[in-house]
Amino acid sequence: MQYVGIALLIIAAGLLLWRRSRQARLRGILGTETSSVKEITELGAYVREGLEGHTAFNRVCELKGTIRCDNPLTSEVAKQPCVYYSMSVSREYEETYTETDSQNNQHQRTRRGSENVANNSQLVAFWLEDETGRIPVAPHGAEIDAEQVVDRYEPAGQAQVGLSVGGLQLGLGNLGGTRTLGYRYRESLLPLARQAFVLGEASDSSGTLTVQKPRQKGDKFIISLKSEEQLVQSAQRTINWLLYGGVACGVLGVVAPVVGLARP
Repeated sequence: MQYVGIALLIIAAGLLLWRRSRQARLRGILGTETSSVKEITELGAYVREGLEGHTAFNRVCELKGTIRCDNPLTSEVAKQPCVYYSMSVSREYEETYTETDSQNNQHQRTRRGSENVANNSQLVAFWLEDETGRIPVAPHGAEIDAEQVVDRYEPAGQAQVGLSVGGLQLGLGNLGGTRTLGYRYRESLLPLARQAFVLGEASDSSGTLTVQKPRQKGDKFIISLKSEEQLVQSAQRTINWLLYGGVACGVLGVVAPVVGLARP
């Protein structure tokens, strides 16, 4: 019971640390006022003019607009135009193994399992456009809340044999002496022409005013298809549940060793 208590206390600490991270994310969203593209662009020009170009303009900002891209990606599974996608393929299989009992008798058993056989993600710079203008977004390093567009299972006889991932052809047959049952395909993406919420740093350090990952540690960089209201509600629910889970695991972690010692 002592080891159970220690494990529960470790889980409690992990949940509370995760809660702190979610709280910081929520503070970043609530603490930044929404701006228009025009406001950020004009502010950047004004600052640069006043400083006569001797230093770069940097400002944490929150923007809402439509995703546009001159050279979009094409996702690998759904084949949809997008500016970001993340895909994975997992193989579900069964295998026969030998189990030896306490009398040293051997028995043949069958078990099922799964393994990841492919995953890939790509992203590309895009424009965020509102009614006042548009501004480039460099998404590298962002927390991306994408939309899941594929989550399907295909039996082995129907699966896409020879799926291309990152320029490589994957042969999806029986592997390692196991019998393939089928494949699970998943893909999430940021599609074109969708409304997006972006929290990041507007900077012209590269020569062009761009929304990018903030330089200041602790400042958040978020790109999401959810509205600000949805993000706030989701964060608040997560923070509450992490608190309940952390407290419950902490209490059980303290009680478990005591119960173990009390047993005859």
